Amino acid sequence: MNVDKASLSVAIVAILIGAGGFAYTSASVGNLATNDGVSALESKVNSGNTDLAGKIDSLSSDASSLKATLATLTDDTAKVKAEQKAIRSAVESQLGDISAELKAAQAELESQQAAAASDKAATDKALKAAAAKTAAAEASLAKLQAADALVEAAKGEEAPLIYGVIDAPDFSGIVWPRFREAYPWAPEEGRYIEGFSQLRARFVSEYQAGVSTADILWQSEGPMAIEMPDYLAPFEEMAYANLYPDSLKHKDHKMYTTHLLPAVLMYNTNLVTADEAPTSWLDLGDPKWQGKTTFETIVGFETTAKVFVDLHPILGDEAWTDFVQKTAANNPHFTSSNTEAYVKVLAGEYSIGIALINDILAQEAGTPIAIAWPTETPLGITVGSQSKIGVVDKAANPNFARLFVQWLESPVGQRAIGETGRPPALATVDSPVALGNVMPVGMPMFPTFEEFFTEPAKWEAKLIELFGL
Repeated sequence: MNVDKASLSVAIVAILIGAGGFAYTSASVGNLATNDGVSALESKVNSGNTDLAGKIDSLSSDASSLKATLATLTDDTAKVKAEQKAIRSAVESQLGDISAELKAAQAELESQQAAAASDKAATDKALKAAAAKTAAAEASLAKLQAADALVEAAKGEEAPLIYGVIDAPDFSGIVWPRFREAYPWAPEEGRYIEGFSQLRARFVSEYQAGVSTADILWQSEGPMAIEMPDYLAPFEEMAYANLYPDSLKHKDHKMYTTHLLPAVLMYNTNLVTADEAPTSWLDLGDPKWQGKTTFETIVGFETTAKVFVDLHPILGDEAWTDFVQKTAANNPHFTSSNTEAYVKVLAGEYSIGIALINDILAQEAGTPIAIAWPTETPLGITVGSQSKIGVVDKAANPNFARLFVQWLESPVGQRAIGETGRPPALATVDSPVALGNVMPVGMPMFPTFEEFFTEPAKWEAKLIELFGL
């Protein structure tokens, strides 16, 4: 039903105006005197009421029609909402199924990708491992080939002439025989000359004169590091170089450390009891040892001279000078080597002395020589030296020389060094003379005073003056 909203509005306004007019008129005329006027007014009112009633009926009819239409629309809306909800539910259900399928497909895809990545990583790892094994095998083969080539080249040369630092009997009785166990084709006797400063001077003279000289220099660290590098050939391909710490490697690969030589105080146990033994380096200046002390001469500036020089920064100049003067006042006996000093104390000619630890470690059980480990300040022992070895750049037998140096730096060669009683440089060698198995727990080793090497003339002159030599 369509309602004419404009007509309805006009009718309502007319009724209201009529009602207002009636009210206004009644208020104006008060009590009318004639019935005619009243009748006329009642007629107008009745007519207005009739019209109004008709309009109200019409409006009621229209309202009913609107309510019916609204009810229909409400029913239709509910149906539409229900249909929309059903459609939405169906769509969501379908989307849910599709989403689950998509998630499952995505998960499968990711799983396949992960498997592929894992397979690739495993393949890459396997390839790298294979490449590493191949490289290692090739390196080993190259080393073997190089070793074989070095051996074959060495076989065509004479045994190298060695100007060495260790005692000749140790070389000929231990080191060379062990070398021949590895290379039975080597001559029965090695060529070895023992010596220190005089031998180095001889080498330099021979080298500069262009005459036959040593193929190998095997000397203490100071002269090797300061005097000898210009005479040595690099040997970077030495097969066992990676077994040693950087601190023992020469920057130009011209020399390698063979052993360490700590210096210690020793005493004859037949002449001195443990309670009477020295407890400090300063005891060398105790008057009770007057005429009873022996050690290697400080002339030539070798390992015993280094003991005294290394103590200088520890004691300070004044205390050090007093210590050396008191030691000199005891009239010590000077020997040509540390081993000679050891032998003289062993023989009972002197009660105490300074020795390199190798002589004591090499002695048989029951030998009446003991180490007097310091228990009082200055507490510690000094490193007589590191010993180093290198091949001369003008060696007449360079391949045999390299073969010997390489063998000496190998675990087998280092065990041979240990057999001489010298602590081997290779820390992994199982040897009873390894310092960790010998020294008291916590016993420090004094550092080398660099001026011993950089200003040797100055310190040798000081020692010679203080000892009155």
